[in-house]
Amino acid sequence: MPRKSNESLEEERERHGYPRDRITDAEFEDILLASSIDYMEVPARGWRCLLSIFWIFGKRVSEVVELRTADIRVHTYRKASTGESITYLRVPFYIRKKKGGERPMRTKPVTTESKIVKDHILPYVTECKENHQRFLFPREDTKHGHIYERYVWDYIQKLEPKAPIWTHLFRHTRATKMAQLPRVTAWEFQSWFDWSSLAQADAYLSKEGAPLLELGRRIE
Repeated sequence: MPRKSNESLEEERERHGYPRDRITDAEFEDILLASSIDYMEVPARGWRCLLSIFWIFGKRVSEVVELRTADIRVHTYRKASTGESITYLRVPFYIRKKKGGERPMRTKPVTTESKIVKDHILPYVTECKENHQRFLFPREDTKHGHIYERYVWDYIQKLEPKAPIWTHLFRHTRATKMAQLPRVTAWEFQSWFDWSSLAQADAYLSKEGAPLLELGRRIE
């Protein structure tokens, strides 16, 4: 059903029976199932990986499209108090800055026990490493060698979702989910999303916290 005149994307989502400002779990599953299309130089499994990274990490599209294969690592931590070993996928993102200058890299850990990581992220990352692929999402004829942000929007539209989906919706959805985790502080929340101030974290949070490794461990 086409969008009505002067109707916002949020209003259209609501008209179709979906939350205005977040993606439901069932909706994301539908998106993954529909992601069977190769586009540009990225195979369908690569697009499922990209969408899963949005879903898990809640990062900005500019930070996801330029992920470098060699930077992504698997690391096992051992808790000194219990001796328990937990394996994490550590993904470094080059953080967007409003002003010019060098962009800092910030690494986010997520447990490899996450079903989405096991099914859609880790296998594709492993394949790219075996193929010595520089970027996870390559595009040889672009200036930097990876896909542009607009290609992600184009791909999502090709999936013909039942209601409008845009990239920032993934970020807001992850922030909403993380805000519901117990014992999360505003500082930890800010650190995960790399916001420039605590104001945005405070807008989501009302409870106190857990460290980033615990946040990554509890993501499903």
